[in-house]
Amino acid sequence: MTGDAFRRMPGAVRGALWMLLAAAFFSAMTACIRHLAETGFHPLMTSFWRSVIGMALLLPFFLRQGVAGLATKRHGLFLGRGLASAAAQAAFFLAVAFLPLADAVSLTFTAPLFGALLAVLFLGESVGLRRAAVLAAGFLGVLVILRPGFKEVDWQFSMPLVAALGMATIWILVKRLSATEPTERIVFYMIAYTVPVSFAMALFVWQTPTLEQLAWLVVTAVVANSGQFAMTNSYRAAEATSVFPFDFARLPLTALLAWLAFTETPDLWTWAGAAIIFAASAQQMRAERRRPAP
Repeated sequence: MTGDAFRRMPGAVRGALWMLLAAAFFSAMTACIRHLAETGFHPLMTSFWRSVIGMALLLPFFLRQGVAGLATKRHGLFLGRGLASAAAQAAFFLAVAFLPLADAVSLTFTAPLFGALLAVLFLGESVGLRRAAVLAAGFLGVLVILRPGFKEVDWQFSMPLVAALGMATIWILVKRLSATEPTERIVFYMIAYTVPVSFAMALFVWQTPTLEQLAWLVVTAVVANSGQFAMTNSYRAAEATSVFPFDFARLPLTALLAWLAFTETPDLWTWAGAAIIFAASAQQMRAERRRPAP
């Protein structure tokens, strides 16, 4: 397919294809994190190196923007966004390292639900019967996956939920920052604040990577950046509500990689819970689309 033919496609189709590509990259990133963990490399170290290498890969782009384009008076919000990004990334990397991969990915689909909850708590939005029902359904899906009382639920199962809460916090902060700040500045300061916070967390488990591990860290950063690029293009090509369902491709792709590389097979409870969570999250996003702008 030529570039011109791709650009002539309807925006919704281009957005869907970009999101499927993002799902493939993020699934590959998940497999890389697990592989590094199985070599004995701590996930907090992987989180730190992903941030450092990711910043190095993007630095030439930011240098072309010039220093003047980075001037801002909103460092408080940028710091909050960096803290949320570092926490969400570290929690997700810990989840991927210690949990079945399909469970870890499924539970992160609760991010839009946490976003709705934060909007009620901090932005003064009303709950409403429909929103309450959607939130209840989504967190019922979490219980279906965890099944407390029927299987042992360790602290690791809280990590993908912490990651989802961090993602939701990022969305809230970016919504406020985007009113005055361009995308390039938001991305730059996200990385600038995430790196030192990730470094502080990594100090507690510090390891020097081997050459083989360093190569895998580079691959992790490349596929992670590529996934972010593809996801950004997806949201630029079409509305979030039309492309969000294609993000669910992360689950079967991750499950396939988990089966091929780590002989993991998700059970029916994981698929059922993930379907409930995703349906609730998709409904929440559709409701946000219909909500009048303030």
